[in-house]
Amino acid sequence: MKELIAKLVDTGNYGKVRFYKLSHKITRGIYWGKEVDIPKETGGTKFSDEYKHLEGLSKDGVDVICISDANDFVERLVFAGLEHEKDGKTIYSRYSVVIDGKNTMSIYGGDYGSVYEPEVYIRHLAGLNGFKYSGIIKE
Repeated sequence: MKELIAKLVDTGNYGKVRFYKLSHKITRGIYWGKEVDIPKETGGTKFSDEYKHLEGLSKDGVDVICISDANDFVERLVFAGLEHEKDGKTIYSRYSVVIDGKNTMSIYGGDYGSVYEPEVYIRHLAGLNGFKYSGIIKE
């Protein structure tokens, strides 16, 4: 069984948004108890003219994920991510496709019981995609 290793490559919004580069592409996620076909869900994404070259980038899966915390309440979702170069710099971004995590009720302040450490989500995605989870490299 192949091993999936994640590397923390970028953070934003005071640590509320974290991008991880995976050692292998993944094609499956889960959201609201249903399987998410990542290539299918991200494949219809349309980009502005400046970013047209990114269309079709995820046709065989993604090797970047974004673990994002809500700003005003307790919620953590995992999104399919992407990386590209602009002016010689690597830029990390995300699709609007949720591949793990749980939506919570912001009117109640969220749900602390549904938020886990990043390792839990990455381990879960590794298993869904037939990989053995082998940890996170933090630089």
